[in-house]
Amino acid sequence: MALRTRALVACTAAAAAACSMPSGESERQEADNQMAAQQVKAGAEGKAEEGRLSIQAPGVDIAINVPDAMRSRARAEPDSDVLPPGAQLSGLHVQGDGGNRAVGRDSVELRFAAAEPPDAVAAWYRDPARREHFTISGAAREGEAIVLTGTGAEGGGPMTVRLTPRQGGGTDGRLVLIDRD
Repeated sequence: MALRTRALVACTAAAAAACSMPSGESERQEADNQMAAQQVKAGAEGKAEEGRLSIQAPGVDIAINVPDAMRSRARAEPDSDVLPPGAQLSGLHVQGDGGNRAVGRDSVELRFAAAEPPDAVAAWYRDPARREHFTISGAAREGEAIVLTGTGAEGGGPMTVRLTPRQGGGTDGRLVLIDRD
């Protein structure tokens, strides 16, 4: 519940960024945003490989190479809850903690490619129409990448979206969804 409160504070901070804030308020909000971003880090982050489906959990370690012919048909539907319309799913990693929070938290990372540039994909994620499924509470630039952080709807866990320019145009994306505590 504290993460949800921090996410709301971070969202409020983004909306209020254009307004003047009392002394110390912007520093407190920045600290809240950084804390939320650190909590988004998950076991699945950075593990989804191009052309692979993998699952890791206590006692399970499976990796499957997906044939190119099948991968080219794995596209997001126009009404997808978490991927922009037409995005091609290019990799998936599921990380389970087996109920042992000392190991980590259940999480999934989806790799995808979109024809639109990163700014357009970020705008899709930020669109208020997505609030039924998730809320983006923070955005930052890391080099050429745009990194969005937020939470799933109705008490869902933290999420992060990393969008980088694709060579030749478009966007390479990584979406990490984490099961809430």
